[in-house]
Amino acid sequence: MTTASQFNKISSRNVTSVVDQILNDLPILKDKLKQTFDNEQLNCQDALTEGIKFLTLAGATPASLTPSNPVDLVWHEFLLFTKYYADFCMENFGRFLHHLPDDNKSRNHRQFQKTLGLYSLYFGEPPIEYWGESSFTKDSNVACGSCQTFNEKE
Repeated sequence: MTTASQFNKISSRNVTSVVDQILNDLPILKDKLKQTFDNEQLNCQDALTEGIKFLTLAGATPASLTPSNPVDLVWHEFLLFTKYYADFCMENFGRFLHHLPDDNKSRNHRQFQKTLGLYSLYFGEPPIEYWGESSFTKDSNVACGSCQTFNEKE
């Protein structure tokens, strides 16, 4: 079972400051997220917050997790800043969090449910606009279908 002590440097109390730092360090990421989310009544700050919460969960458990499609879009954009992303993962989680596209809908749905359970446990009720069941569909605009974290120990 995952424990709060495994959350390394990011906790529910400091996610906002981590997000602020990332957006300050990567103004291009902010612009890319604004293009994606500000047009959909969602905003880049909240979207990145949900992305960092997902990565925090993924960094705290040996299990593979699957994000919602909006959160996966954030992850895709963050991954493009490869050096920053790699350093971020090592500094906060002690390991690189791999991204793995996967078209196994059953496995992804189970992992998504596991993600939601961990999210509720550590961060409270997930915002429906980012985490609602309708945010987890293969037919969305996520280019790689459903994605998951990859853990070499599984």
